[in-house]
Amino acid sequence: MNFKNRIKTLLTQLVGSEPPIPNPQNLDSCQNIFNSNGIGYSQFNELMLLFGLDRISIDFFQYIANKKLHNIPNDPPLIIESIDDLEEGINKFRVFAIFRFGNIRYAFKTLSKIGEEESFNNWLETLKPKGKEYYQNRHSQILSIKKIPYEDTYYNGEFVGRQIEQDLTNNPNDMDLLQKKAKMDEVRKKGIFNYQCYLASDHLDVYIATSMRQRHEYIFVNKIIDEIFSDSQINLLGLRKFNPTLAFCKNRIDKGLLEGLMLKRAKCTIYLAQETDTFGKDSELASTLAQGKPVIAFVPEGSKSEVDTLIDNLKKIHKNKKTEFEIILDQLMIFKPDLPWKDRNFRLILDNPIKENLKKLKDILYKEVKNHYDDRFNKLCNHPLGIQVNIETGVANGVFVVRSVKKCAKLLYALLTGEGLVFNIKTKAEKKGDYLLLTEQISNSIFRVVTNDTMLTNTFWNYYTKS
Repeated sequence: MNFKNRIKTLLTQLVGSEPPIPNPQNLDSCQNIFNSNGIGYSQFNELMLLFGLDRISIDFFQYIANKKLHNIPNDPPLIIESIDDLEEGINKFRVFAIFRFGNIRYAFKTLSKIGEEESFNNWLETLKPKGKEYYQNRHSQILSIKKIPYEDTYYNGEFVGRQIEQDLTNNPNDMDLLQKKAKMDEVRKKGIFNYQCYLASDHLDVYIATSMRQRHEYIFVNKIIDEIFSDSQINLLGLRKFNPTLAFCKNRIDKGLLEGLMLKRAKCTIYLAQETDTFGKDSELASTLAQGKPVIAFVPEGSKSEVDTLIDNLKKIHKNKKTEFEIILDQLMIFKPDLPWKDRNFRLILDNPIKENLKKLKDILYKEVKNHYDDRFNKLCNHPLGIQVNIETGVANGVFVVRSVKKCAKLLYALLTGEGLVFNIKTKAEKKGDYLLLTEQISNSIFRVVTNDTMLTNTFWNYYTKS
């Protein structure tokens, strides 16, 4: 690309639209401008005027030059040394513009005219992470969350409590049910204490979005949560998280209010994809995005080892009440409920639960679990509603999707501290238009989008900023 075309491309990227004068006649005289001493502030504004564009402030020039503002009279003038440096500075601005404004043109109009360094820096501070020292220097909570064993957290669930109470009504002297009731009362006492701890906590960093029905789901969720927050970097921050399985509310109204408050207070949400995902959990994801806060969706890989762990947990829960064949069959009816109607070989296996068929059944489960979580991953990455609009600003927010505990912890640390958080701009061509995408490097997820549909952009921001 020759000098003139490269300059035009860079300035178009800077202002977010084609320049009014796309082919300045006198630009050929400026070919060597970067070959001597670089380009200074006044020279850059002259270049802008040649293309029919507005001049910029010294603070804006300082920002794209990636240098501190020179305030001492004897200091050499501020310059951008090469066209590559100019491209780097413009790219840095575009990332910030998409991140903060969701619209490069509006960001340029707003920021390029700010005349005081302090005011310009105020805009930059709006997205500056707090840093790890903020978390490390906080005081510990005066009330500590009481631990509950993974396998007992399900007693805080609404469904299990209702079932135990109903069964006791029918069998008031059943010793097994009486022991479960006593255990439930013990666990819920801790759950009520934790409920009050969450309400009293002066800080809340992470909301854990879950959908809980079966006992093994409680085990899975708490195991994943502990693995994420046991990460060496995360552990040093002393983060406070809301784990709904550790709290007990006496009625659904209080539970809804508590979770709504926690969603409002938390800095981000971790969404755990499970066997079944509910309206409640999906609404928590949408609510977080609507507040302009990040969501990390953790989707299991659906590996054989994960399935084996699931089966082992179910064996412990059911003890001698269900065979392994029955346990696997139950899971298949969750992950692929239409299988008996679609697969004749599967029906033949059901009719003959021998050891050889047990292996075949388990192989089918391996496949269906993997397919289930791969499908969830693809939907979270590609569904149109995976991008939600921030209610206050109109900026479109995407979901960060990860498939390992290590990446989840690494991304959480980066989002909260700013360390290792990198965004890149990509162009995606679709059948009906092109898009600018702001992708995050750890998860490779789309976090911001900018459409090239001129009418949609103009209409959207006219209505959104004035409604």
